[in-house]
Amino acid sequence: MKLITAKGLSYLKVFTTGTLITGIYLHLSRLIFGMDNFQHYLFTPLFDIIFAIPMSIAGILQILFIRKIAWKNNFQKMIFYVCTVQFILSIPLHVRTLIAGNTDYVRSFPPVYSVLIIIIWCIFIYVFSTINKWQLKIRQH
Repeated sequence: MKLITAKGLSYLKVFTTGTLITGIYLHLSRLIFGMDNFQHYLFTPLFDIIFAIPMSIAGILQILFIRKIAWKNNFQKMIFYVCTVQFILSIPLHVRTLIAGNTDYVRSFPPVYSVLIIIIWCIFIYVFSTINKWQLKIRQH
């Protein structure tokens, strides 16, 4: 199965933006309800383990597509690269929950991190949502 297709690009966009939107929801919930309620009622170990699945799929797809897109500009390219690095670095944090059985690692991030990451992820979502199939570099054989 060839993944570097217009359909594969659709999967990349869905998994990446879906993960980012879920992440924004989580960070907003943490800010609104406080860390204790957030961890007790929403960000449970089961949730985090399940959340790692689409995040991992998105990260893998980002790696596969990173050199297969003709960028509209350098800003779009930089955002894609930064997002890919951020996803790849975040996956082990979320998979860690499977081993540790808790989500206590989130307590090491201050509330200001949530505010900043929400802004950054909105930019990521914009860039990923504007990538279209005409930007794919599909090699003719």
